[in-house]
Amino acid sequence: MAQMGATGGTWSLFRGVVAREGWRGLFVGNLAHCVRVFPCGAITCTAYGRLLAMTDADDEFDAYEPLWRLGCGAAAAFLGNICTFPIDVVRARVIESSLSVRSAARGLLAAGGPSSFFVGLAPTLGAIVPFVAVQNTAIDIGRTHPLLAPDSEPSYGRIVCVGAAAGLAAQTATYPLDVLRRRLQAEGGAVGDVGWVAALRSIVRREGVGSLFAGIVPTYLKAVPTVAVIAGVTIPITGYFRRLNAANHKTAAAPGP
Repeated sequence: MAQMGATGGTWSLFRGVVAREGWRGLFVGNLAHCVRVFPCGAITCTAYGRLLAMTDADDEFDAYEPLWRLGCGAAAAFLGNICTFPIDVVRARVIESSLSVRSAARGLLAAGGPSSFFVGLAPTLGAIVPFVAVQNTAIDIGRTHPLLAPDSEPSYGRIVCVGAAAGLAAQTATYPLDVLRRRLQAEGGAVGDVGWVAALRSIVRREGVGSLFAGIVPTYLKAVPTVAVIAGVTIPITGYFRRLNAANHKTAAAPGP
């Protein structure tokens, strides 16, 4: 709501939603959000790992490690978001209009055809692609850099803390483009008719630079623990399967009796 220009502090907006719609109002559009996040995360995580395997990246930190991970993270995020972006457009319309997911999707299709499901795609990629690239790079460096992780295996607490710091840095750097993305999606592309860069300038002229960071505090409250949990879950699980896969290959390659 703050991204859409609503005024007031985080707590007042929170209380306003609860007063008008009850506690369920805080979860409007959550189903559509989860439907997008699950496949997007799966595609992004899988693509990131596969792309890294095609490079010279490894867990031994050197000058090229950040570049490999930034590039692979950006490409993986691009692929994941292209595949699932229409779901996010529907979710934004559901939150804005309180329609059902089906009604919102039909309304978008009737108003602008299939292209309406990709309104705001450019600023979305401009915000999420660098976010994921910075997030993944910061997490990987935090767990592998010899100065930050002197032990061969970083502790679970270190992984979670590195994830939280990565989420904070990535969210701050890319938040203005996320605000623009929500505005474009909610307004059905009207602002985007002149281009998203021009739309960004228009928002700054009308509402000031501070409007580009409207709602960033509650976004921190979501993004920071989210990235921390992602790091705390993804790294141990992928590490387990990596070790299991290596063991299976070693067993298969071993000569028979």
